[in-house]
Amino acid sequence: GDEKEDIEAAARERRNLRGNNLFENLGGPIKNIITQIEKEGKNVDDQTLALLHHITVKQLARIFDMLNEGQDPETILAWLKRRARKNKKAEDDNLDERKRLVNT
Repeated sequence: GDEKEDIEAAARERRNLRGNNLFENLGGPIKNIITQIEKEGKNVDDQTLALLHHITVKQLARIFDMLNEGQDPETILAWLKRRARKNKKAEDDNLDERKRLVNT
């Protein structure tokens, strides 16, 4: 029935993730979080995967603490997205400043 189809669809999605370079190039802890969320039947889009490439090593290490504290994968993903957006903005601002200095 429907439940079997849902399980098959979720398995297909996980297989699709494994071939996705945006997913494959993320750190192990982030991949674990995303896999857990996908197993719950929720989708993590490519835009989010691309954003997560802006996570620092220090932030990546924080994921282990969060998991050990028993925090929910979706809560951790929300935290990661907020940090990644801040990191990306800082990177973009830094790039804009460097361009300005080169062009003056």
